Amino acid sequence: MRRRGHHHVFVVTPKLTPAAREFLVRVCSFWSNEVYSLAEFRGRFDPNRTGKNVWIPPVVNVSRFPGEGPMLGKLFERQAFGIHSLLSPILGSGKTNIRVYTISEGKTSTRFHSHTAKEEVYLVLKGKGSARIAGHRVPIGEGDLISKPTGPDLPTQLLADRKEKLKILDIEVWPDAEKNSKDLMYFPDHGELDLVGEGWGMMIPSDSMMDEDDMLLGYETGYVRRRDGTWTPKDVPGFKMRRKPLKSKP
Repeated sequence: MRRRGHHHVFVVTPKLTPAAREFLVRVCSFWSNEVYSLAEFRGRFDPNRTGKNVWIPPVVNVSRFPGEGPMLGKLFERQAFGIHSLLSPILGSGKTNIRVYTISEGKTSTRFHSHTAKEEVYLVLKGKGSARIAGHRVPIGEGDLISKPTGPDLPTQLLADRKEKLKILDIEVWPDAEKNSKDLMYFPDHGELDLVGEGWGMMIPSDSMMDEDDMLLGYETGYVRRRDGTWTPKDVPGFKMRRKPLKSKP
C-alpha cells in the first residue's frame, strides 16, 4: 500500500535473481512502508498464513561494504584506479551521487580538478594517503572528511601514495535531481577546462583564459574575439565598432 494512499500497486516481473529482487524491493520501499511478494500479500488476509513485510530501509553500512545480501556485491565494478560502487540508486538520494571506492596503492581517484555546479565531500573509510587541495598536499587517513566546495579555488585530488590502499566514501551534491546541470570542470595539471552538461560537451585550453577587464571595457562596442585572445572589429547591431584597445580609468 502506498503512503498517503488507500490502494495497492502491483509490480509484475519475470523471474528475478536474488540480487535483482533485492534491488526491486529497495526501490519499492522508497514509496511504500509495506512491500510483499504475491504469496506474502495473500498471507496478509489468510488467518492460516503469515504475510511477511519485506520492506528494506535505505541503509547501507559503508564500513563493512559490500556487506551481506545478494545485491550489494554486484554494485562493484573495477575501474582504472581501483574498485568503484555507486550507492545512490539503492539509497533513493535525489540530488546526490554516493559512491564507495578503493584507490589502489600508488594510484589516484581522479584528476586534480574542481566543479562549478556540484559540491563534493570525501570521507576516508580506511587507509592512508594524501589530498592535494589548491596549492597544498596534506596527509589523510581513516575518519578524515575532505570538503570540496564549488568553484575553481580549491581543486582537489586524492592519492594512495603512502604504501596503502585508500577506501573512500565520495558524495557529490548536485543542484538538480536530473544531475545534468551545466558544470565547468577545471583541470589545472592538464591545462584544460571541460564544459559538461546538456547543450555543452567541449574542452577549452585553460591558457586561453584571460582577465575579463578587456571584455568589460569593450562591452558596448562591436568586435569578435580571436582564438589567441585578441580581437577584430565587427559590425554588431546596436554598438559602435571597436577601433582600438581601451584603457581603464585610473
